[in-house]
Amino acid sequence: MLISIISVGHKPPTWVKLALEEYLKRFGREIMIKLEEIPAPIRTKNSVISQLIDEESKLIENKIPKNK
Repeated sequence: MLISIISVGHKPPTWVKLALEEYLKRFGREIMIKLEEIPAPIRTKNSVISQLIDEESKLIENKIPKNK
C-alpha cells in the first residue's frame, strides 16, 4: 500500500523531518509513505485569501495520483 502525504508550505525544520522519519519506522514494510511538498503561494498584504486557497487546492489536486 502506498500512502501519499501532500504538504503545503516551505521547507520544514530539521526536527520535523526527524520526527516524521521516526514515526514512519512504525509502519510495516508493506506500507510505503511518499511525502510531497508543495511550496505555498507567495502572500502579500493585498492577497485575496480565497484565491490563494484555490491555487493551493489546484496544486494539491495535481499531485494526487490517478487510479489506473
